[in-house]
Formats: sequence, C-alpha cells, structure tokens
Amino acid sequence: MKTAEHITVGIRHPLDPLTAEEIETVSQILKRDRGLADSARFVYITLREPAKDAVLNYQPGQEFDREAHVVLRERAERTSYEAVVSITAGEVRLWRELPGVQPPVMLEEFLATEEAVRKDPPLARGHAPARHYRL
Repeated sequence: MKTAEHITVGIRHPLDPLTAEEIETVSQILKRDRGLADSARFVYITLREPAKDAVLNYQPGQEFDREAHVVLRERAERTSYEAVVSITAGEVRLWRELPGVQPPVMLEEFLATEEAVRKDPPLARGHAPARHYRL
C-alpha cells in the first residue's frame, strides 16, 4: 500500500475528487482491516467532504485529512455496509451494517439479469416466465 504522502501528491484542495490511486488505497485498507471476502462489491467510493470550516480556512500547501465514504454490498451475506476510511491515516474510522438497505443496482447486476433472461427458454419463445430469478 502506498504511503499517505505519496497518495496526496497532486491533491490541491480538500474538495478535489478522489483520485484513482486514492480509491484503490481505500479498497485495500478495507480488504486488509475488515477481511472482505471475494463476494464483497464496492457500490461506491467517494470523497467524504471535510467540515465546512476546514474548507473555508484552507491555505494552499496546508496538510489536510482525506477521507472516503464507502457503501459496499457483501453478496454472500446479503448485507450492506457503510464505511468511512481515512486515506491519510490509512485506517477505517467507521464501519457499520445497514440493515434492510439495498444499495443502488450495479452494472454487474444489470449484466447478470440480462444473462438470466437470455438463458430462459420460455422467454426466448415469447412466453412469460413462470418462475422468479435469484441473482
């Protein structure tokens, strides 16, 4: 994993979007600290905006903490989680289950649905399916 100093090179302002390198680092931190299985899917990883006063008082060249807000779906457990990860400190600051929450549909799920429909012989012949699909 890269050091915090290496990752924040090129970040000019606390509200700059996460870089690809920062997103990769967040995923590595969560895999390391939470022991995520291969069935875990990152729904999104986005910048967790700093407090308003930190943004207003920011001076160019000043160091600041970069955090990411993450929603992920553990498919095997059929559970959603929310996390806050400090990229600067390299640690998970918040981890909580989101009971009863279904995050937005991901591209992978759209593709799996399309594949299930294509494999259904009654639907291929123009008949409505008589069963439910479980992805």
